[in-house]
Amino acid sequence: MSRFTPWLVAISMVIIAASLSAVLYSSLGMTLTEAAWIGIGLFLLMIVIQLFVTRGKESTGLVSRLDDIGGASGKLAREIESLNLRIADLEVALAHRLEDSLQERITPVLGELGRIEERLGEIARNGLPQSVTQTASGDADEDEAVTAAGANGKAAPADKTAPRRSEAFVGIDDDTMKQLVRDAVEAGRVEIHLQPIVSLPQRKVRYYEALARLRTDAGDLMQPNDFLPFARMQDLMPAIDFTVLVRAVQVVRRLTSKNREVGVFLNVSLSTLQDERFANRYVEFAEHNKALASSIIFEFSQREYVTVGPLEQVGFDQLAELGFRFSVDAVERLTLDGKAMSEKRVRFVKVDAELLLQANGGISSDIHPADLSDLLARFGIDLIAMRIERESEVVDLIDYDVRFAQGNLFSPPRPVKADILQDASATLEAAQ
Repeated sequence: MSRFTPWLVAISMVIIAASLSAVLYSSLGMTLTEAAWIGIGLFLLMIVIQLFVTRGKESTGLVSRLDDIGGASGKLAREIESLNLRIADLEVALAHRLEDSLQERITPVLGELGRIEERLGEIARNGLPQSVTQTASGDADEDEAVTAAGANGKAAPADKTAPRRSEAFVGIDDDTMKQLVRDAVEAGRVEIHLQPIVSLPQRKVRYYEALARLRTDAGDLMQPNDFLPFARMQDLMPAIDFTVLVRAVQVVRRLTSKNREVGVFLNVSLSTLQDERFANRYVEFAEHNKALASSIIFEFSQREYVTVGPLEQVGFDQLAELGFRFSVDAVERLTLDGKAMSEKRVRFVKVDAELLLQANGGISSDIHPADLSDLLARFGIDLIAMRIERESEVVDLIDYDVRFAQGNLFSPPRPVKADILQDASATLEAAQ
């Protein structure tokens, strides 16, 4: 019915206007033209009146609709507020459930860590399986002669002469040294010292390297030259590496809690990844702490890195999948494949400043040392110059566009603060 209403109104207007014109023409004596114009005027007037009436009704309807919308909006706001309160309650309940679930999961993990520690003690007492790989010459005695070089405790080929020991251990026979090293590892007297890695030219501390040290029962500190040959001889490196990892994780937690953009380099022996059972334990602990993956860099010497086989590659791949990065140090030759290293998540390469600055760039090199930093940077790898002792070396390295540096010039390796050591010891005790 409503569809015909406008038409009825329009027809009524035409009839009224025509009627008026007829009356004016026939009764009042007006001419046909005058009567027609008056009728048309009346028709237009009625149209205007109809428009105002219609608009008034529409305005009234619009106000009514706006009122309805306002009411609906208020109701919606109340429902949203109620929903927010329910979400907040759910978040609190979920947080409690997560905390309870996390506690339930941590308890067996701590128990497993305790069993790992017990196995470490058994391994240290009974000896680990021999390494599955040997050098090309097959000379086991030569393998065991690999020692640390310098204050950083880096593995390097031993000279024909015996490595220099610290003053406290000069004159002690090898059998006694072997026992001292074994006793220190079994008793958990493995410490870490930190040496900063600074940015150039600002010399701002950007990373640290965690370096292993052993403490004898008498309190004497063993440097790498003192214990590394005997630790390798007795296959104790996996036990040392695991202890360093546990302590370093605690240090990283303390450093990152201060919102510092800092990372820690951890030296890992290839023998740790060669023992499948031990490698699994190492990777499992790393997995439980994968939230720190951006702050922990696992470091391997160039000599070990280029000899990685399928067995060790499994450990590499597992750590890489967890988000950890790698560093290659103790570089002896500057023939480096940046693309291949980048594909294996190598993000740092450490080269002795002396090797970088010497004229021929080492015995074997296909690039001038001055171009090495830029070449590696193309593959997302940072070059770190090591063992810097003199200011003159820093000036030359800046000219080579080296961004990071490490050495006694900036700071020698120093013990971790006592409060952090206490926290790390507590972590180890929990693992036991």
